[in-house]
Amino acid sequence: MKGTLLYVAGLIVLTSVCDTINHLGLKICVNAVGMEVTGPASGVRFVLRVLRMPLAWISILVAFLSLFLWLYVLTMADLSLAFSLDSFHHVLIAIASWAILKERVTPQRWLGTSLIIAGIILVALSGTG
Repeated sequence: MKGTLLYVAGLIVLTSVCDTINHLGLKICVNAVGMEVTGPASGVRFVLRVLRMPLAWISILVAFLSLFLWLYVLTMADLSLAFSLDSFHHVLIAIASWAILKERVTPQRWLGTSLIIAGIILVALSGTG
């Protein structure tokens, strides 16, 4: 591993934040369109309606930023470490879905999210090898 663990972990947290912003933005757009997709034609209409929304384009741009950060991370870290630490976006999505989208998160899902956090800590403590 070329980068320090703290630096790499910080970049991975940044990619997770970008992923969370991307997914939240797209979910908000999809909810705003409020259209049921029943086949290819309505699917195309649905996508075109979503793409008319500025938030959708901001979300797409943030997704590209996340991709570029991720590619940079991969130049510095073993894939097994980077991919394991990247699970942090599951934690952020659960929190953001609950706090921003007002979705109900069940106790079982909070337990699962807590286990993901424990796994991330174990992977991070395992070192750079």
